[in-house]
Amino acid sequence: MDRSQIRGRWARRVASQPMPRVESLHVYPVKSCGGIDLQQATIGPRGFLYDRCWIIVDEQGRKLTQRDITSMATVRTSLSSEAITLSANNLEPLSVPLVSERSERTRVDVWGNECIGLDEGDEPAAWLSDALRRNVRLLRFDETSFRKLDPEWIGDTKATAAFSDVLPFLVVNTASLDALNKMRADRGMPPCTIDRFRANIVLNGLEAWAEDEIPALQIGEIKIDLTRPCSRCRVPSIDQQTGVEEDYGNLEVLAEERKFKNYINRPGAMFGVQGMCTHGEGQTLKVGDEMTIVELTGNLPTVPRLF
Repeated sequence: MDRSQIRGRWARRVASQPMPRVESLHVYPVKSCGGIDLQQATIGPRGFLYDRCWIIVDEQGRKLTQRDITSMATVRTSLSSEAITLSANNLEPLSVPLVSERSERTRVDVWGNECIGLDEGDEPAAWLSDALRRNVRLLRFDETSFRKLDPEWIGDTKATAAFSDVLPFLVVNTASLDALNKMRADRGMPPCTIDRFRANIVLNGLEAWAEDEIPALQIGEIKIDLTRPCSRCRVPSIDQQTGVEEDYGNLEVLAEERKFKNYINRPGAMFGVQGMCTHGEGQTLKVGDEMTIVELTGNLPTVPRLF
């Protein structure tokens, strides 16, 4: 089957899909720590405002995630107009101002992309070291810097991100979670919740796995291009409330049931899609918004994305 036939088949399937609605919205101010559920989220230059704007690093300045310390899931975050507040275990909550004049720059590698972080000082470092029982530092993304993203995923757009893994948005589908939970039930496993997948946008109203073939979503001036199928790591096997990892979990189930190669021939256990906002900076997305499936911006192929 040549690409034009695939594209025609894809167009017919997408045309038959109902309009997806926004089920929930989420930001994760400190990478790999607890997220915040939102009723509406404003789009900034690097994704939703305050999403993955802080990162925890070790003594050598290397990024740390739940892959390294599962208990990072239990560090909770909240936002006010003036500060981000961290809470964990029996520690007194710690507030870190949203506006800072910190200037000590540290280079951090995030999956092959160089990012610049500003060290938040000794107090947050000591608090997080107590919470995680490991010597760590807290860095804020340097907003005066520009993170270059892989052109294989962003094409000729000028998309950028803070400390997100690859692209600034992760989108998942509630019907796909239902399908995964059926796979878990078939293996005698209890159901899991959508927070394991740490998405920014959760959609409902679609068929299971329909997100694999959606090129872009639009509402009003907002357009989110979806270009990268998300190959999952250990994190979806970690309970986000307790920080406890399953011995046999979502990574293993997806590796058995959803192991594909993406369109640049990289394999993975796939769940969800990543993307960027090419139109609509400064606009607000709300829970309940109905989005339209549209064509991709830029020069990247829309289909097929998985093989």
